[in-house]
Amino acid sequence: MKSTKKSGFATAKRNENIFYYVMVAIPLIQFLIFYVVVNFNSFLLAFKSYEFNVKTLNYDESWVGFANFKAFLDGFFSKGGTLVQILKNSLIVYATNLFIGTVFALFFSYYIYKKAFMSGFYRVILFMPSILSSIVMVTLYGYFVDRAIPTLLNKAFDAPYVPFLDKYQFPTILFYNVFISFGASVLMYTGAMSRIPDGVIEAGKIDGVGPMREFFVLVLPLIAPTVSTFLITGVAGLFTNEAHLYAFSGYWADESIQTLGYYLLIQVMSENSSLIDYPYAAAAGLSLAFVAAPLTLLVRYVLEKAIPTVEY
Repeated sequence: MKSTKKSGFATAKRNENIFYYVMVAIPLIQFLIFYVVVNFNSFLLAFKSYEFNVKTLNYDESWVGFANFKAFLDGFFSKGGTLVQILKNSLIVYATNLFIGTVFALFFSYYIYKKAFMSGFYRVILFMPSILSSIVMVTLYGYFVDRAIPTLLNKAFDAPYVPFLDKYQFPTILFYNVFISFGASVLMYTGAMSRIPDGVIEAGKIDGVGPMREFFVLVLPLIAPTVSTFLITGVAGLFTNEAHLYAFSGYWADESIQTLGYYLLIQVMSENSSLIDYPYAAAAGLSLAFVAAPLTLLVRYVLEKAIPTVEY
């Protein structure tokens, strides 16, 4: 009888181990194939060049060393380089999300955290763009800023009919980026605020701390680790954020409003791109990674030193 029980226990344990190893193997294999192998191939691709051979109707491959890296860097340092403006646009997008998006998200999160008037309604409205299709949101937003608002201004104040997305394209898209990121930011910040012990807030009230002082002296320091996480990920995405330009303009966004993320996207996905363009895009991606990785680690180090660890 005991032998039967031991055998059944061993079988159950073996099946449990098999299930565990299979479940671990699936994401591990996916990581190895789609991250390690793909990125290693991209690394090799940055040192190659392809030319179309009309005789064989195929691409001839050759090793070109650092020629692709030089071509990419020439876009920054050569006279009339186009990438300088694109870098500026990426920095503007990042700064806008940081100084406007983060600040407003924190204040709205505090408003919702305090369960103020219609806070539940605002929570739903702010998070709704995050669950709707990007194309749906861009279409609605484009209609709103190009037709609805100009029509209302024209009828109410006899103002000239000006489609904002047409005349003020970059500022209008910047506003959309701030608006569309509100949902996730507010969700994370309110979640962090809700974990603050009630005793801390009550102690502040006993000491006569008002709402604004409570926000800056109690709430903000306690959720600082969450804020720093968003700051770090923002730096990491500085060179890859395409700012929803593809959703607005497809492959034809004007060069004056392009970001580095969008620039890399159209290098490999536009209707005119081919295997010839891939080595340059790979070299560009590696070059930006060599800048983004240490910059992100530096920002993380500085924030960890500046923001004390809070446990509650």
